Amino acid sequence: MKSKSLMRNLVGSLVITVCLIASGFSQSESGSAALEGVVRDQNGAVVQGATILIKNKDTGLERTVTSNANGAFAASVLPVGKYVVTAKSQGFADVPVTIELSVGETTPIEMTLAPQGANVLVNVSDDADTIETETESTSTTISPRLVSDLPVRGRNFTEFVQLTPAVVQESDRSGLVISGQRSINSNVSIDGADFNDALQGNQRGGNESVFFFPQTAVREFQVVRSGASAEIGRTGAGFVNAVTKSGTNEVRGEVFYFNRNRHLTSADAFGQDLDNAQNQFGGSGGGPIKRDRAFFFFAIEQNYLRVPFVVQFQKIPGVTVPASVSALEGEQRGTNNPTALFGRFDLIVDQKNTVNVQYSYTRFRGENFSFENPRQDIAVEGNYTRNNSSNGLKGSLVTLVGPNLINEVRAQIATDERLEEPNSTAGQAVIANFGTLGGDRA
Repeated sequence: MKSKSLMRNLVGSLVITVCLIASGFSQSESGSAALEGVVRDQNGAVVQGATILIKNKDTGLERTVTSNANGAFAASVLPVGKYVVTAKSQGFADVPVTIELSVGETTPIEMTLAPQGANVLVNVSDDADTIETETESTSTTISPRLVSDLPVRGRNFTEFVQLTPAVVQESDRSGLVISGQRSINSNVSIDGADFNDALQGNQRGGNESVFFFPQTAVREFQVVRSGASAEIGRTGAGFVNAVTKSGTNEVRGEVFYFNRNRHLTSADAFGQDLDNAQNQFGGSGGGPIKRDRAFFFFAIEQNYLRVPFVVQFQKIPGVTVPASVSALEGEQRGTNNPTALFGRFDLIVDQKNTVNVQYSYTRFRGENFSFENPRQDIAVEGNYTRNNSSNGLKGSLVTLVGPNLINEVRAQIATDERLEEPNSTAGQAVIANFGTLGGDRA
């Protein structure tokens, strides 16, 4: 049973992260992706000094690297998405490769140059599941299709984490237990920024069964069960590495509405047709502010959930219950009504500097928020109303310092405010073989 005392908690955090990253990692850092490859000619010999142009198909972002003496090249801190990678070298035809990069992964490619005048197009498919052989981590990626299409009642993207082996959700605090470790030791990150509850650990919002981030804004995420890289930090257990959708050169969006009411549900196990209702609606959209330069994206979701339960005291033979006490019996309801919104702005200042700014906000109100069974002998006076709110503002700057050196600066300030108000401050009386009357026990 959750605490029913009046509790007010305000948690604020400011996190600034500065990273200097050398190209050539076998695993990408949080919130982005990477690729590495080798350039060869048709005889299998490596090609030194080839120019590799990496271009994002959706935003036009470009990155240029050069193959070394072993024909190898690498690029890190790339936004997740689809790219065209083109290898160019004197005397050879250009070789474009279409590839999709996933969060937290370094995608390997091998490019074979053909003689001048030949047309070569290589497509690298990401449909098949791959086993990473170059890292010590064990991880699973939940793809955009799974996030978009799989049903989930609560619109809480962290519930999809349970699709990963060795991950369960705590029954009491709804925290994520990864590989048997305590949920407080896990780390949840969105776009490389901390999304943890500073008080109890795990995702922001207090680990309750409500969503604190719009699912329609989540593109995909990676669950690292063990072996997270040192640059991740703040985790002694698993790591949830999520990235959001962003605006592109095309205007895109979606809207949704889900409805469940008493006319669409059957009676409960006791034959009672209770007033059970849930309505979820929202949407997202994004597009260019200036093509190949500046982009926007926003998402908002609203949930109205009414869960009925019945208060029915036990019968004591020979005892007449006062009418004022009998009036406390009957159908009651608990509510779970969060609102979550998210917005981000991306700017390609030039081919060496990119800027990202994003803001998230959640508010939540739940009446009679704590009840364990659909039928109980505890008067509704002993319950409470929960009011939560959370704000997060994050910014990042990625700068190409040199051919093999990238500087990334991330800063975030976040607040998490919670208030629990008991339905009654009267003393509580527990009557054996009958039930519980009155307010908070604390």
